[in-house]
Amino acid sequence: MKIKSIENGKVKGYVDASNVSRELGADFTTSKIKKNKADEGIREEIALAIENGIPVFVVGSVGGCSSIVASEYKANGWQGLNDAPLVMNNEFAESLDYVMLSKQLLDYLNEKQ
Repeated sequence: MKIKSIENGKVKGYVDASNVSRELGADFTTSKIKKNKADEGIREEIALAIENGIPVFVVGSVGGCSSIVASEYKANGWQGLNDAPLVMNNEFAESLDYVMLSKQLLDYLNEKQ
């Protein structure tokens, strides 16, 4: 997946999300709803990140499978994804302010280092 690279409020180009995920040490996932949950890439990506000790934040406000996964984890107290406060995980599940979410994620990761 390609995401915009923004500098000073202007799009500077596009970068591969998997590279960003590796650089930041966090898993950003998007996927489509499938009849068989095992076929949903987001669930596999979350499992791989957890196996490798990478904190996971599910952006549920974009809809689709990620909103379903976010509601499942929210109902379970966000157990197993990361050690961030519940409030932060809830914001990732519900907020449409993606700039604020990005800043929160970067602050969280910087504090962990």
